[in-house]
Amino acid sequence: MTPLVSVIIPTYNGEVWVQRAISSVLSQSYQKIELIIVDDYSSDGTLEVIAQAQRYDDRIKIFKHTKNLGVGAARNTGLHFAQGDYIAFLDQDDFWLPGKLITQVKALLESPADVALCYTNYYIQHAGGDCVPFNAILPDSGGELIGELMLFCRISFSTTLFRRKDLLEIGGFETCLSGCDDWDLLIKLAGKGKKMLHLPDFSAVMTLHEHNQRFQKSENIIAKSCQVLDRHLNDPQVLSQLSSWYRAKILLSRGYCYSALNEMRKAREDWLHALSLNPSLLSFRLLAWLLLTSLPGSFPKIIIKSIRDLRKSSLFGSNDW
Repeated sequence: MTPLVSVIIPTYNGEVWVQRAISSVLSQSYQKIELIIVDDYSSDGTLEVIAQAQRYDDRIKIFKHTKNLGVGAARNTGLHFAQGDYIAFLDQDDFWLPGKLITQVKALLESPADVALCYTNYYIQHAGGDCVPFNAILPDSGGELIGELMLFCRISFSTTLFRRKDLLEIGGFETCLSGCDDWDLLIKLAGKGKKMLHLPDFSAVMTLHEHNQRFQKSENIIAKSCQVLDRHLNDPQVLSQLSSWYRAKILLSRGYCYSALNEMRKAREDWLHALSLNPSLLSFRLLAWLLLTSLPGSFPKIIIKSIRDLRKSSLFGSNDW
């Protein structure tokens, strides 16, 4: 059996990187693919690069948004038009290593139906720098998988291969969470009891650069992160599978996200709830935050802003604040 694999690349102003991503797909030894590229209203030369590539390979299909809708919407468009039983995603600034697809297709074909996806380790490359290996292994299912995903998503979406039916069953990506939509989708699958198979190979290179959203600590990304955690902490199916240890750690993490957004009341509530579940989480840092957020009026925000300004001026080297 040789199933068709639909590879989806969402693009937006990616003319610098997208040709490398396309070439890494088309050069795979597993050739039964369709490459679906969804352009999210680019204003640079991305479409010209894609169109040039399409002239030489009719496996490439191009779809265009008439306005910028976000990466989640672009992935949903690709999923809508995909014909393959298996779905792979590749970000425009990442690229695959040889043998990626053939190894993962074989693994999914040999796996039971409750395995929704397989994923691998990967390399992280800062623009112009060396590749650093990253081991992405997680528990394969249940509360431990959900908890680890909610604390820190180690999986690079560019290393995944999904069964199409599982993506359709959960309704695809939440477009309101663009930038965190892939993380949210993985938690949704885990919450539904799906398994995730880790393969020890290194199948992709993730590129980090100044335009990359993945490791930015922008207010928008932090706010989306809070939304993802809110959604799943309020899902009884997810909550019932989480141990009190994981719930406490996740609440602690969400509290720090709220504090970064200056939502001090929510932050304090999360920290106190976390400590009620696991008192051993109390640290000097957390105690300082709790004391700070107990001050009246606008004092907490003023003090925190001063500390952050000092850190930016390099008087403080820690990112804790």
